[in-house]
Amino acid sequence: MKKIVLAFSLSLASFATLHAQPVMTSAALSPNPGDVFYGRLCDTTGITPGASGPSAVWNFSGLTTTGGDTLAYDSCAATPYCDSFPGSNIVSYNSGDFMYAVKSTSGITAIGVANSLFNMHIAGGKDVAYFPLTYMSYHTDTAYLVIDGFSYQHHQDSMSYDAYGALTLPTGTYTNVIRVHQTSIVTDSSFGFPTWDVTTTQTETYNWFDSGFHNPLLTITLDSANGNTVEYFVHGGPLNKKTPIAAVNELKVYPNPATNALNLSFDLQDNAGASITLTDITGRMVATIPTEQIKAGQNNIVIPVSDLPAGMYIARLNAAGGAITRKVMVTN
Repeated sequence: MKKIVLAFSLSLASFATLHAQPVMTSAALSPNPGDVFYGRLCDTTGITPGASGPSAVWNFSGLTTTGGDTLAYDSCAATPYCDSFPGSNIVSYNSGDFMYAVKSTSGITAIGVANSLFNMHIAGGKDVAYFPLTYMSYHTDTAYLVIDGFSYQHHQDSMSYDAYGALTLPTGTYTNVIRVHQTSIVTDSSFGFPTWDVTTTQTETYNWFDSGFHNPLLTITLDSANGNTVEYFVHGGPLNKKTPIAAVNELKVYPNPATNALNLSFDLQDNAGASITLTDITGRMVATIPTEQIKAGQNNIVIPVSDLPAGMYIARLNAAGGAITRKVMVTN
């Protein structure tokens, strides 16, 4: 009888280990200065976030890469706009954009975004992570984006740890992964004038995390207004934030403002790894042109914008050595 009881106890222990609910802390997930990740933008056709709940299995091994970018983290003092964002202790850098944040044991709060064109502050901060992440935990937050003293966008966010299990990507299978589901409702009041062209959009974002990997492994964004995105990440090497693009002779973006289409004209010496993105003021991608559509030599790229809400956007050409950005306006 003792042997049977012991065997049953061992079986219960194995079951508990197999179905344990991972708990993620700031130390396990928060980025540190020097962390670098390569993003792989993927074809979104037929891609869904999959199941929620315990012991989920997500198989995204067949993702098809359409482009890429690089995301790096640094200390505030090592970045060019630190003086404008006091209190920041971690900064993410992506193709010329710097997001300033405050990280602690209880979460990560973004306080602003800056690049060569503008500084944008976030009144009260925007929570981008909360800790500890325990199964079925829930967090809400509101934030206002401010440019030149005007409240530009109101964000109402909710986040929940809704699933855990095994995640398979083209890079391999990761066990004890957790998933965080975020809903963002954004009210855009066009640079602080609430009676002019107010739009409201809702975005669903799913992020998968693995302990020790200080960035999402996979991000799926569902946005009916601006298009869905799928991107997975791998560890990268050091990034030189000060290297300009020597391979681009000139980048022209016209018309500006644009109503129906935006034209990008440039002469590229090497198209290896090149891509073009169009993002809104919050950094949300609304259009992308992969490497396959960009050639060495003269390029004339057309991006339709007639379906986009009126407002400011950032056109970005990524190429060897860095990125070039242009601020553009879309009008209806």
